[in-house]
Amino acid sequence: MNPKVTNILNWIIIVLLSLQFVLAALPKFTGQWEDSFNAYGYPVFTMYLVGALELLAVIAFYSPRFRKAGAWIIIALMTGAAVTHLLNDENNRILQNLILVGLSVGLIYIQRFRQQREVSDESV
Repeated sequence: MNPKVTNILNWIIIVLLSLQFVLAALPKFTGQWEDSFNAYGYPVFTMYLVGALELLAVIAFYSPRFRKAGAWIIIALMTGAAVTHLLNDENNRILQNLILVGLSVGLIYIQRFRQQREVSDESV
């Protein structure tokens, strides 16, 4: 894959995921999701924990060293969200979770590709 294209895709994914998860985290810190978390049977502190993990992932996206970790956090959160939606007959909400997992997997793949390219550049 062309390094320039890889870099552009990398930043498109980072910006899309960042926007999604900053916008998702903020209402959790203002308590707007409290009724939903209670309805799902989760204690209120989990709302704040999820919001904090979402913001932590966003911060990690901007550090090449921690970018994969941020993507894995999102994969874990979206897997949990999908299971929660399945258990609560909210099947229409699962597609968004799958798309976000797909973007996160794409980000991991791009980081792996970039690392392999750096290793091969060093050996030349």
